Amino acid sequence: MTKNIEADLLKFIRDFDPENQNDPMLNQDVDLIDGGYIDSFGMVELIVFVQSQWGVDLGGADFYANNMRSISGIAAVIAGIMG
Repeated sequence: MTKNIEADLLKFIRDFDPENQNDPMLNQDVDLIDGGYIDSFGMVELIVFVQSQWGVDLGGADFYANNMRSISGIAAVIAGIMG
């Protein structure tokens, strides 16, 4: 389940900014914030995407926590909530 979530999140991040489309450095483990792949507006969009895609509310999540800075970390949190 986590790999499917990761794939969907990666597609979202790639589609969010056209500059991300072919970036070879963008992967499941890159720090999305430090890497410049997502900003505060992007975080809001990501929260809305996760809510609509999986019904999981990440509105109260700390996106500066280590487990929420990468696609794999976010996917693990989503999978954990979904059970």
